[in-house]
Amino acid sequence: MKTILIIEPHANLRRLYEDALSRLGYNILTAWHPRQAEQKIDLGQPDLIIVDPPSGVCGETKSWTGVFGRENLPPIILNAGAGDSISALSPSRPHLSLCKSSEIECLTEAVSRVLARH
Repeated sequence: MKTILIIEPHANLRRLYEDALSRLGYNILTAWHPRQAEQKIDLGQPDLIIVDPPSGVCGETKSWTGVFGRENLPPIILNAGAGDSISALSPSRPHLSLCKSSEIECLTEAVSRVLARH
């Protein structure tokens, strides 16, 4: 079973993504802040990370570096207009950027595509 870490500041969206992806058979870990995400990664490497950093937290470079400054990270899906913020912290990280949508199918299809390649 593949494990996905969802880093999402909004509780309702975390639950939406968690519900949809767990129904597809994925093991889901959630975090609302980069420090919490770092703790989850320390417990075990996820197969995929989905992230939407809130604009107020994007400025906390040290917090995000603790997550994205690691070696051998799995693929990352950026779910919002936050690609520039993460790219500035980790410009060499390959990732897929999505525009956040009310259509959960966009995210689930992206997850399937990315995990099929890795």
